[in-house]
Amino acid sequence: MEKQLHENGGAVDVAVVGGGLAGMTAAIEAIEHGASVHLLDKCDALGGNSAKATSGISAAVSEEDIPAFLEDATKSQRGYGQSHLVKVLVERSPSAMEWIAKHTGLQFTNIVQCGGHSGRRTHRLAPLAPVGYSIVSALKRRLHDYETSGLMKTTCSAVVTRLVNAEDGEITGLEYTVDGQKTPTTLKCGSIILATGGYAADRTGLLKKFGGPMATLPTTNGPFATG
Repeated sequence: MEKQLHENGGAVDVAVVGGGLAGMTAAIEAIEHGASVHLLDKCDALGGNSAKATSGISAAVSEEDIPAFLEDATKSQRGYGQSHLVKVLVERSPSAMEWIAKHTGLQFTNIVQCGGHSGRRTHRLAPLAPVGYSIVSALKRRLHDYETSGLMKTTCSAVVTRLVNAEDGEITGLEYTVDGQKTPTTLKCGSIILATGGYAADRTGLLKKFGGPMATLPTTNGPFATG
């Protein structure tokens, strides 16, 4: 991996855009499956909204709980969600919790009932440690070890400006700038994973266009949540 990262003109197998929990998870999974990875985030540190999460992670506590969880999730979306994706989220929630516990070493032994749920399935740490920050911190340490070993590279304060296409239309890489540099850097890659999160803080752009009146509502999202 290290040889490919440093001797192949900067090319990597996988570029991951976005350094929240989704992006870090994608990077780790790619590395564990033998890929070289470049992880980019527009903020000066990884974490995103995931680092701010405090309520816990909701996951089915048993096979018998999956139908009830699916019903609760379907009600909460009020027709705005995509039912097939909601089904995937619910059915794979137990394995997601197993993955997080395995890769962080954290024990989610405090299971409570939060709003919108008909039973206890929101997993928290005991004692009440900040869930999101604890998960992000543990995964950042793992990514640091991978980077030290030459398996990946992380670039923060990096804004992706364009996807690079070949003549046949195939995406072959991306361009990004760091700290407002004028000349973008080109990164060649075999695959790109976009894990850039939502746009709840983009009040005058995407949120105004697609959210209508929701653009004026308060949000717990950080100012970086612009899609």
